Amino acid sequence: MLNNTDIIKEKSLKTFNAQADCYDTTFNGKHSSKIYGMVLEKLSTIKYKSILDIGCGTGNMLSMIPKKEDITFCGLDLSSEMIRVAKKKLNDDVALKIGDSENLPWDKNTFDVVLCIDSFHCYPKPI
Repeated sequence: MLNNTDIIKEKSLKTFNAQADCYDTTFNGKHSSKIYGMVLEKLSTIKYKSILDIGCGTGNMLSMIPKKEDITFCGLDLSSEMIRVAKKKLNDDVALKIGDSENLPWDKNTFDVVLCIDSFHCYPKPI
């Protein structure tokens, strides 16, 4: 039997898998994009060698960050369909993984910058 956390994650997974192909052009994708400029501005003021976008969705935010050879770019999303769309957009420029934000598939302290643009509210245990 699924617990409440599993039910919430399963609903999110189904929702975002279903939205992946049209996400960028619908309300949800457009809503997320409102913050991209502020994030890009802040990133331009700090030095970092690695960045992770948790809940990266279709990869829009990661596609806008200037790529440099000495910076590692990674993205994580629960939805395999969102990752599929992101892979088309980002090619091999970003290491993308399907996974759970509450159980990151990387060691602690791997990233200098961690982004979570518009998915935090979907996590059953966000702390």
